[in-house]
Amino acid sequence: MRSQTPNRQSAERRLIELEAEERYARERYQLYKAKAYGSRLTSAGRLRELERRSTLAKSRLDRARAAGDYDAADTSMNRTPIRKERHMPQTITSDEVVGVAKGLGQAEFTRGDLAQKLGVDKSELKKGFHQARKAGSLDKVRDDKEGIGHFRLTDR
Repeated sequence: MRSQTPNRQSAERRLIELEAEERYARERYQLYKAKAYGSRLTSAGRLRELERRSTLAKSRLDRARAAGDYDAADTSMNRTPIRKERHMPQTITSDEVVGVAKGLGQAEFTRGDLAQKLGVDKSELKKGFHQARKAGSLDKVRDDKEGIGHFRLTDR
């Protein structure tokens, strides 16, 4: 076994944690979705929340893999081999933007609020944010004194 630097070990440990979180969120969503097809009572809101959590966990894992410099040789526990080279940050989708906006629980929010919640730069939100506005999921409410746009979710 190769010796690894503490930073590399910490990064790999974090990746394993993210993989576990993603798997847990995905499985909870899939189980609840299957339950919804049965005769037991389920909540549409709960299903949406579990789907949102699953999507966000997957995007966190994908971003960690894309940003990491991990060793692709370790494929234990059915892990997907991780790319060694660095890649551009993953683009945030309009569904992720809307999901995070719902999760904020605020009447109004800024792009900065969403970027902070996702742990990304505002520039990485641009495409997904634009698509969400174009689809009518977000409306601009106002600009504040500093010229920062404030938005709200629509009923769509």
